[in-house]
Amino acid sequence: MYFLTIAVVAAVMFLASLLFGDHGDIGDVGGFDHGHGHDSHFSIQSLLLFCIGFGASGAIVRAEGGDTNVAVIAGLIFGVAAVFGGSKITKFFQRQEGDSTLRADDLKGAKGYVTMEIPASGCGEVLITDRRGLHVYRRAYSEQETVILVNKPIEVNMNVGDVVYVKERMNA
Repeated sequence: MYFLTIAVVAAVMFLASLLFGDHGDIGDVGGFDHGHGHDSHFSIQSLLLFCIGFGASGAIVRAEGGDTNVAVIAGLIFGVAAVFGGSKITKFFQRQEGDSTLRADDLKGAKGYVTMEIPASGCGEVLITDRRGLHVYRRAYSEQETVILVNKPIEVNMNVGDVVYVKERMNA
């Protein structure tokens, strides 16, 4: 009965954690993930997965007439297996996440075309293809302070926020 209680209480808390998330520092009790990108096996979810595996396997062993010591050993084995299985599933889903953030170095050297004339001392607009193949429009200034006409091929030399500094490509 104790094993089953452990499993049910942990399962309810685990589902609540998934639905409502962690709040404050409670999500990583004494773990090693301090913003360095490492997964912690001491997070609330990991501890709850351990309790679910421990309680469920212990309850099964006891229901089949097994000894309490055997149930504890089975609980430890399946509890640890649940933590590592949950960790693998979490890593799989994290790898599926997309990232469309453009960083300054993503546009350096990118090639494109002028969509709105760039005056010698003013701002125009360019369509650029970044390293990932994404097409982005950016406000642009001429790096050589010369006029660059519409449809002329350009190359990005510097990116500052949403503004790029470009030069005309001669052999496009």
